[in-house]
Amino acid sequence: MSRGRYAPPVAPARAETEASSVGSSPTGSEHAEWVAPAGRFAPLIDGVEYFPALRRALIGAQRQVLLLGWEFHSEIDLLRGDEADAPADGWPVRLADLLLALVEAREDLRIELVVWKGASLFAFERQHLPRMKRPWAAHDRLRLTWDDDVPRLGSKHQKVVVVDDRVAFAGGMDLTQARWDTHEHRPGDERRRKPGLIPAHYAPYHDAMCVMDGEAAARLGEWCRERLRRIRGEVLEPPAPPGTGDPWPDAGDPWPDTVAPLLRDAAVACALTEPDHGGRGEKRQVERSFVRQIEAAERLVFIESQYLTAEPIAEALERRLAEPDGPEVVAVLPYGCPGNVQSLAMDPRRDAILDRLRGAAPEGRFLAGWPTLAGGDEESVFERSTYVHAKVMVVDDRLVRIGSSNLNHRSMGLDAELDVFVEGAEADRGAVADFRRRVLSYHLGVAPEALARAEEDLGSVVAAIESMRGGERSLHPFEHRAEGPLHDVGLPLELADPDRPLEDAEAEIVLRHLEEHTTVLDRVNALRNMVIGVLRRSKRAIAAAAVLLALALVWRVSPLGSGEDAGAFARRWIDSASSSPLGVLGVTVGFILVASLGFPVTVLIAALAATFGPWRSLAIAGFGVAVSSMIGFHLGRRLRDRRAGAAAEGLGRDVGAGRVTRLVERMEGRGLLAVAVLRNLPVAPFALVNMGCGATRLDPGRFLAGTLLGMAPGIAVLCALGGEVGDLLESPDLTGLARVAIGLVVALAAFLGLRSGLRRLADRRGRRGE
Repeated sequence: MSRGRYAPPVAPARAETEASSVGSSPTGSEHAEWVAPAGRFAPLIDGVEYFPALRRALIGAQRQVLLLGWEFHSEIDLLRGDEADAPADGWPVRLADLLLALVEAREDLRIELVVWKGASLFAFERQHLPRMKRPWAAHDRLRLTWDDDVPRLGSKHQKVVVVDDRVAFAGGMDLTQARWDTHEHRPGDERRRKPGLIPAHYAPYHDAMCVMDGEAAARLGEWCRERLRRIRGEVLEPPAPPGTGDPWPDAGDPWPDTVAPLLRDAAVACALTEPDHGGRGEKRQVERSFVRQIEAAERLVFIESQYLTAEPIAEALERRLAEPDGPEVVAVLPYGCPGNVQSLAMDPRRDAILDRLRGAAPEGRFLAGWPTLAGGDEESVFERSTYVHAKVMVVDDRLVRIGSSNLNHRSMGLDAELDVFVEGAEADRGAVADFRRRVLSYHLGVAPEALARAEEDLGSVVAAIESMRGGERSLHPFEHRAEGPLHDVGLPLELADPDRPLEDAEAEIVLRHLEEHTTVLDRVNALRNMVIGVLRRSKRAIAAAAVLLALALVWRVSPLGSGEDAGAFARRWIDSASSSPLGVLGVTVGFILVASLGFPVTVLIAALAATFGPWRSLAIAGFGVAVSSMIGFHLGRRLRDRRAGAAAEGLGRDVGAGRVTRLVERMEGRGLLAVAVLRNLPVAPFALVNMGCGATRLDPGRFLAGTLLGMAPGIAVLCALGGEVGDLLESPDLTGLARVAIGLVVALAAFLGLRSGLRRLADRRGRRGE
């Protein structure tokens, strides 16, 4: 096997041979990408176990560290509380500081971070791009790479860290904010603090990873390097090529000394989900190995998952529960998704599947619960419960599975996922059972030993859990139903939770639903991240962006966000500004500012005319439209040129500017006329048209000329009618109403005539190839 290239999938026969010295291959390995031996394997429950263990392994790194993630946050602390105050080893606690210190201390060390490039759908959850890049951009052996090699609306959901191909971590936990927690998940724990100057704390959070060494760790290293090869087109050599003698003479053991192995000399299998994309066929190893392992269960299937919507998994569980001698099934899930757009169809679908499983199961064979910290009090459920993000399955207290895949359709065929599973020998069942009881005991608030005694006395895991429920910390049964506005949108399940890449038309439907149900806070956060993402490291630029954001927030949370009373507000504001010491200058600057932020330009022009009359309003409006359109154009150009991250690019593509970009690109070569036609089409708001045009190859001069050509008739008509409208609002009469109505008819005829003429002219020039 070449250590410098990604190995092809291992055939079942070879998998058995390769792992024979350490035990048989685990159940489901016929659907795995590979099977490889590990001298040590251990699960890591919650951030309190994972973050310190990862830090210990990183400190031992000598030549190569590979980090793959759905998201990273450079400012998270890997130690919390008293541990973080003065670590005995002297190494930094913060992730960015630690990685920088490591590459500066070790001249042979190279660190690669690979993060999914993301989409505007999640932009408000992610670290601002400059803050992520800043600590790592200054060192040539510490590189951050964006991975956008995914279908539309898909994601790279794998979470892997490999240190020198000697120790590897895999599972469901990203190195980002709002992930660290203790096993107790205490409400109000001050150590659950988000990075940043403004104190903010997050709710209790449960997650899981695992750590392994040996050949299994090296195989995960090969997979990380394969990801890099696909993105950058270059081959990253392994840290210790064979034939170099002892490559680690003074390195010591990189295994974190805080972690006791659960299993030794075990065969680890890796299962992938990869969509049909980029010329590579799909891999549904995650789905098929899940089903195979459920089918093989004899006594117990224990599951922790963020979602439960995948039909193949639901059918497999339903079949096993319907068998007279089938296994018990215990599922630990979160109460629900607190306002996230991902929950559009997840929670109702989960409820329907739980109903089916209850109906199939005999009495006492099935239990589904959510971890509560308030004895089942649902008044403040999202603040007083533990959010389950872990992806764990234990079968018959012999097979342990930990990975990135949820039990939803996305994880089966759309998102890139990576799970690992290992099966202990008969002698290991006690250790695996202890691990499973330890996880359950954290949710129940009891000692693992007490749970073990109850299982032995009652002869049933479900019965033992039921006997211990009811405390302040408990597993509360799913008796509630998903409800609320996010669950009444009618988005089909195959679009809300797809198991395959979507067609463009299907993706547009999903994006429209997401746009309609995104909260004001999400929109403001996404706008904030987009603006910060294109800033240089300039205090003045950041200050200006803060002012723009504040103005945008005022607009979004006021009635103007819905268009109500926009005209009245604009007129009051212009009247006030015109009487201030700045006068016309203040009005002009204000026009440019609010037009750039997306305030309806037509409303502004009409309000100008009502205050200043036709001629002065025509001058102010013409100048304001020209300047604000160029501001938006250059913002779009900056987003295209600098590729400033997923938030900015996704915003343009997903909420309107993408349609503008595609339309203008189809009319390439007719730039001026394309813009003029575009200004008379109801494609997108004024500000988004500006950004969309900036994201194309349009010449700025042609863009400005086309904007003025296309908007000049409308500006002239609005300036002429604005005064009439203002007089009508102040003193309504039939004569004024008739004048305005006649003016509107004339304006509409002029608009339709201009649009038709521009379209014909553009088509004629296009046929001549001009």
